[in-house]
Amino acid sequence: MSKQNSYRKKFRWYDGKRNLTAGGLLPYDSDGVWVIREISGEKSEYTDIGGKYRFEDGNIYNTIAREFGEELYYSSEILGRDVKEIEKTIKFTYINGYHKRPVYACLIVPVDVLKKYGVKLDPKLFEKNRLEILKQNKFVPVEYYKSVELCHVTFKEIGSICIHRRLNQILKNSELFDNSKETSILFSKINISNLEEK
Repeated sequence: MSKQNSYRKKFRWYDGKRNLTAGGLLPYDSDGVWVIREISGEKSEYTDIGGKYRFEDGNIYNTIAREFGEELYYSSEILGRDVKEIEKTIKFTYINGYHKRPVYACLIVPVDVLKKYGVKLDPKLFEKNRLEILKQNKFVPVEYYKSVELCHVTFKEIGSICIHRRLNQILKNSELFDNSKETSILFSKINISNLEEK
């Protein structure tokens, strides 16, 4: 195996129970969730803010922090230790891989909690930073920069947009929508069935 292929190998971080290959954040408020729109080839999908674990990260908390900064073009950042602190009270939602074992850890966090750690979600700053990075990296193919938009999607809208399989699983496995709010009930009873058909 070449050094290049070895570097791209899918590494895992063991949390004492699970071998995790990736992690992410899904911010939310009373109206909906904050997601990024990614373009891969001709496909455009909405997903949570996250990605693969790298051995340099050391742990999944640092992975989530790094991916958060990278995918938002550093329009907002969070520290790995802050992710770990949040996870003490808001537990991960796990997504199974092809072998029916948890491989992805997603932290579904209220926007108000993230604000306490200095996190601000700003679509305009996201776009400004994205364009600046593209301009400064003219030798990097544009398609390498997959995240093209940071946006807030309401609970009512989720069932009618094209979402990534990972986000679909996160939403189905989470307790985010299992409360008494009308929008959440509408989502859990109607929109999840729509998602399963896609």
